[in-house]
Amino acid sequence: MPIEYWPHVLEDLQQGSYQFNASLQAVKDALFVVNETKSLSEWGGIGFLIWHSGYFSICVWIVLFLMRGPRLLRSKDALDINDQQTGEAVGA
Repeated sequence: MPIEYWPHVLEDLQQGSYQFNASLQAVKDALFVVNETKSLSEWGGIGFLIWHSGYFSICVWIVLFLMRGPRLLRSKDALDINDQQTGEAVGA
C-alpha cells in the first residue's frame, strides 16, 4: 500500500470503521474485475514509477547476485562433505 494512504487507513482502524470484505463476491472481484488504465496519475504519479522501476530492476539483480555468494556451512555433515570435496581433513 502506498505510504500516502497510511494515515487514512490508520485512522479508519482506530475508529473501527474499516470494513474487511472476505465474501465470495470480493474474491470474484479480485480475480475477474480488470480496470485497465494507462494514466500515470492512477498509478500514483512519477514517484511510483521511479520507485518500482528501481526496485524491480536494481534490487532484484542484487538479490540474485547475493544468492550466488558463498555460504557458511554449520553442521558436521556439511563439514565432512566439504572436506571430501577439497581433500582436506579437519583437525589433521
